[in-house]
Amino acid sequence: MDEDGHTSRPGVFAAGDIAHGARTVVEAVAAGKRVAESMHAYMQSLPLPQTSDYPDVPTAETISASAQAEQLL
Repeated sequence: MDEDGHTSRPGVFAAGDIAHGARTVVEAVAAGKRVAESMHAYMQSLPLPQTSDYPDVPTAETISASAQAEQLL
């Protein structure tokens, strides 16, 4: 595992005590921030999903729109 939390498995990250053993809170927070930034960069590099093979399955957008419509009632 490297300092950015990358493990030997793509898309799997580790931080904190599991990565480096028990350390101070300050070190844990700093490592967590560094790994979170690395995870964000990794996720941003993933390809965007194609059109859904399951058009009837609700998505975050349709659920959000439904919840907003219910609030207006």
